[in-house]
Amino acid sequence: LATGVVIESKLDPRKGVSATLIVKDGSLESGQFVVAGESHTVVRIMENDLGEKIKDATFSTPVTIIGWSELVPAGAEFKTFNTKSEALEYAETFRTQKIKNIPEMVNPDEAVLPIIIKADTLGSLEAIRFEIKKISTDLIKPKIISEGVGAIGEGDIKSANVGKKA
Repeated sequence: LATGVVIESKLDPRKGVSATLIVKDGSLESGQFVVAGESHTVVRIMENDLGEKIKDATFSTPVTIIGWSELVPAGAEFKTFNTKSEALEYAETFRTQKIKNIPEMVNPDEAVLPIIIKADTLGSLEAIRFEIKKISTDLIKPKIISEGVGAIGEGDIKSANVGKKA
């Protein structure tokens, strides 16, 4: 069974969530179940680095798999399973360990710049988040109130309007 690392993931409006993986060990074949963090998928559509559909991949092969349950964090390790029950059980261990970040209450005397980030890929989102953290000064403290991958939606607009004072 294959193991490896996720290089990138993205949300395509037509194809859904896809992730590019590097197989480090073992063999990845169609029909197997792949888990990376909380996200999981069955390997139905697998493409090589040229965009050609393939049925299996061995070590050091970059592949793109389409149809993930959610966006996969870049750098996450993946593992394959032969049965769906094993894969879901493994994914559940990550789900129970996850701690949600709840926005902190802000002191009104501080100059806080609320920021909403939308990016096309998870890697871009992480890079933007990293750069925003570097621009904090005594006068302005940026605070990411919402972030995500994909197109800007109605929920993003509503969350931006919540922060406005009437």
